[in-house]
Amino acid sequence: MTDEIIPVYKDGKLFSVKSNKTIPIYKNGAGIHEVLDQLHRQAIELEKLQGGETGKRIPLLAVIN
Repeated sequence: MTDEIIPVYKDGKLFSVKSNKTIPIYKNGAGIHEVLDQLHRQAIELEKLQGGETGKRIPLLAVIN
């Protein structure tokens, strides 16, 4: 699988970004940092695609950022 970040459009407007990357999470928590890193990368890419528009950040991603 690729970890390419893909824009998602809804009603012709940029809605979100997604990745088809599969990240295994184990009982001991191994892998969670990779998930957080992927979410951070997606938040940055979404902001770039929105052209730096303010007020459209998802609060959880703003905390990670």
